[in-house]
Amino acid sequence: MGMSQELEIIRQIAGKFRKQIVSGKIAFIGSEDFPHGCCGNASERLQFKLINEGFESVKLIANRFIGEQSHAWLEYKGYIIDITADQFDDFEEEVFIMATIESDFHKQFL
Repeated sequence: MGMSQELEIIRQIAGKFRKQIVSGKIAFIGSEDFPHGCCGNASERLQFKLINEGFESVKLIANRFIGEQSHAWLEYKGYIIDITADQFDDFEEEVFIMATIESDFHKQFL
């Protein structure tokens, strides 16, 4: 399977997972204000889901700060997977996937 196919499958899994959070079918600390303030918890749970779906090399990038602001997301084979990026003004996508080197926003937290 090629990288674009893998990313499309991840996008589908992440999109369904996000909808389950929004609908309350998946709940965790902070999920009532999703996507605000729960990027770490949401990303960690999505990481487990993706690993269980066969994407073993998904990594959690957490506790990254710019001043007082923190953020967390997943990385997979050089790509960012972020289901809470839309809590920030620069994003509208519910499932943000982009090459790690291309996301100036995420680079700020590294």
